[in-house]
Formats: sequence, C-alpha cells, structure tokens
Amino acid sequence: MKLNYIIFLIFITSFSVISQTYEGDRVLTVRSHDSINGLPRAKGALGINMKLNGYYDVYGGLQDSETFNIGQINVFETDDSQSFKMDLYQTQVFIQGDYILKSGENVKAVVEFDFWGGNGHMRLRKAYVETKH
Repeated sequence: MKLNYIIFLIFITSFSVISQTYEGDRVLTVRSHDSINGLPRAKGALGINMKLNGYYDVYGGLQDSETFNIGQINVFETDDSQSFKMDLYQTQVFIQGDYILKSGENVKAVVEFDFWGGNGHMRLRKAYVETKH
C-alpha cells in the first residue's frame, strides 16, 4: 500500500510541480511617458521562463546525483538509499530595453541568463544590441 502511495505521489508531482510560464513571458514592463510617433520613447521589460526539475529516487542507485543521468547509474552497486533532488537551474531570466532615437531609429538591447553556471550560479546565455548602422 505504501509503495502505491509513493508511485501515485510521484505521478501527481510530475505533472503539478513543474511550473513553467509561457516562453519569454514578461512579468514587468516599464514605459516612458514621452513618445515618438505614438510609441513610448523608452521601454524596458523583465521576463522569466521558469522550469522546475526534480526527481525522487525510490529504489536507490542514483548515488545522490544532482541530476538524473541514466548513463551514470551503476546497476551492479548495492546502494539502495533513497534520495530527492530539485532545482531551478534551467530557469531563464531576460531583461530587454528599447529606446527610440529622435531620428525615429529603434535601439534594442537584450540580456538573458540562466543558472547553469555551476552550483546554481548565474550564466550569461546571450547579450546583444540591435540597431541600424
């Protein structure tokens, strides 16, 4: 009975725990009050694409790994200790800024990062500026 309860809990958790916003969902947007051609002169946005990963090792064998890697499971080992791991390392955060020059030209800057920098530290994924030159 206890095993059925654990399997049911894992099944439900696998669908309900993963929290993911829409790709590039902006959670905060700021606009300037002055405008050029009906568009705000300056605009900034903060967006998050959140992803929660986790596993519960019922029968052991994952040797307390940080991530689930089938190739690293030692099938001949007698390790039967249970373990639970969860992380938000794949969560992506981006900051975007747009600025319209007096000439009407748009300058766009984007910085995006995640937390795969080792031990959950931030890692720069991309950073660029778009403009006509």
